[in-house]
Amino acid sequence: MGFAITTTHVHKLASIPEGLNDRLMKMQLPLEQKTNTPLISAYALTMTTHEIKDRFYEELDSLIASVPREANHPRRRQCTRRH
Repeated sequence: MGFAITTTHVHKLASIPEGLNDRLMKMQLPLEQKTNTPLISAYALTMTTHEIKDRFYEELDSLIASVPREANHPRRRQCTRRH
């Protein structure tokens, strides 16, 4: 799990991507006019127990909820677990 970042953009990052656990990562991607957009990389296991899936989606929802309000996009929504 990770982010692929070209070497021309690495120097622009304010901080390195942060691994939250073995399935979730986050980073801030710098944009024009000194703004950033949050990126989340998520790997959801499909062949596992319901308890592990539920915990994953709870952690993902918490991560999304932690994104600052000014970074929210109108299409932002909470994750829903698919069976």
